[in-house]
Amino acid sequence: MIAALYAETLVVPFLLLLLLCVTGALGLSALSPRLLVLTTCMLFPLACLAYTPLLHVVLAVMVRREHPVQADAIVVLGGGVNCATSKFLPVTQRRFDRGFQLWQAGYAPVLVFSQQSRRTLGPDCPTDATVATRLIHLALPGQSVPIEVLPDVVDTFDEARATANLVRKHHWTRILLVTSNWHSRRAAQLFQRQGIVLTSTPTQEPVPSGFVPTIDERHTLLRELGAYFKALVLGQLVSLAR
Repeated sequence: MIAALYAETLVVPFLLLLLLCVTGALGLSALSPRLLVLTTCMLFPLACLAYTPLLHVVLAVMVRREHPVQADAIVVLGGGVNCATSKFLPVTQRRFDRGFQLWQAGYAPVLVFSQQSRRTLGPDCPTDATVATRLIHLALPGQSVPIEVLPDVVDTFDEARATANLVRKHHWTRILLVTSNWHSRRAAQLFQRQGIVLTSTPTQEPVPSGFVPTIDERHTLLRELGAYFKALVLGQLVSLAR
């Protein structure tokens, strides 16, 4: 339902642009010529981006992927839990699997998971850290796995600040940052702004296919552009550059 809502949001500029062009050509538009041109110039790039392979290019730019190296901890960013089933959402499961695989490969001794604020969760809904700990105990019964949590977090900026606290507390020199590929560049920027030395090791999301972007891809683009704008306005990012 959320994806459909975002898709409709992206359809509106396209339809509005079409309407402006038609009414302008027929002389029916009440807009001044300058306003008509300005509106068209604003809506046309968005329509092209949403309905052509240009969207795939933009999503690719949002990815920061590096080869994993030895580190002090593997930080797996939160993606949410299905409260009804107490299981990870698909995107969160991919992040957990990636982080756990890196830990099993010996890249770092400690795993770090998000403990979402109760302001964003229902009273009976488990956090990412709770579900992750349960899965690890099921996979490795009787084995002690060092786990740290990022307490009371709401968004990626909160996770970056909480991780910075752990870095200072444990004197970590480098972390491996695990998140979704389309989220990896912005996440890395937020973490580096906190003075954290990191290697970005995101998940491998499904490869885009087809000429016209899917609803999920449009949803992802809109969400990430909105998050970039928020971070810039709040001073959480210096720039969009790496």
